[in-house]
Amino acid sequence: VLSLTVEDDGKGMDEEQVRRLLTNPNKPKEGFSSIGISNITDRLELYYGEKAGLAITSQIGEGTRAVIHLPATALSVQV
Repeated sequence: VLSLTVEDDGKGMDEEQVRRLLTNPNKPKEGFSSIGISNITDRLELYYGEKAGLAITSQIGEGTRAVIHLPATALSVQV
């Protein structure tokens, strides 16, 4: 597994905010509120299947960490 981590030291979010961010069942039909996360998770599943994923952890006053997990596969090189 290849993991890519992005983190900040911002104001953070509580557990409910993180849950809503990751399980947004009501994708906005108009506007651009919170479409980035759902777009990322949709594309991860499209390209890598269930082996890929996005995890977000956060604490109020401590910041937020987002980790993208990708399946590691060997590349075949033709000579």
